[in-house]
Amino acid sequence: MLMKSIREPFLKEVKRLCGGWLIAFCNVEGVGEWQESILENGIKFKTTCIWNKPDATPKLNGQGPALSYECFTTSWCGKGHARWNGGGRRGVFTHPTNNAARHGEHPTEKPLPLMSDLVADYTQPGELICDPFLGSGTTGVASVRYGRRFVGIEKDPKWFDLSRRRISDELSRPDLFVPSR
Repeated sequence: MLMKSIREPFLKEVKRLCGGWLIAFCNVEGVGEWQESILENGIKFKTTCIWNKPDATPKLNGQGPALSYECFTTSWCGKGHARWNGGGRRGVFTHPTNNAARHGEHPTEKPLPLMSDLVADYTQPGELICDPFLGSGTTGVASVRYGRRFVGIEKDPKWFDLSRRRISDELSRPDLFVPSR
C-alpha cells in the first residue's frame, strides 16, 4: 500500500488527469486510509469491493486463517454522475488466483478474468486506462482485449519487460472474439 507521503501527491495527479474511475487494491486495514485520502483530495469515493480468492494459499504455519480476499476501493474522478457497465452487479468478484490464464512469474499477479471484468465494467471502448503499478501487465492485457487504450508504469525493468512481452503478445493475437461489454 502507498504510504500517505506518497499517496497524497499521487491522488493530486489522479484528480488532475483522470476523467473516470480510480480503482485501488489494498488490504482491508488500508481501506479507511484510502477513503480518507481520496475524500481529502476532492475525489468521489464510491465503495469498497472484494476480490474473493477461492483457491488462496492456506496459512502454512497454522497460526490463523489464511487471507482469502483482497479489497479494492472505487472512486469517481470524472465529471457528473459515475458511469459503469455492471448494471446491478454486486461488489464481490470471485476469481481463483490460479487459473489457465495465469502467467505466474510475478508474485502478486492479478487474474486476467478479474482484470477483464474490471476493465469491462468500469470503462468504455477507446478509453485510456493507466496502471501506475504495472507488475506483470495483466491490466494492459485486459485493456487490449477489450479495445481500451493503455499506459503502464513500472519501476522494475524485469517486470516492465515481462509486461511489455505479455501486452505485445495480446496485440498480435487475431481477433477471434470481441467481448460483449
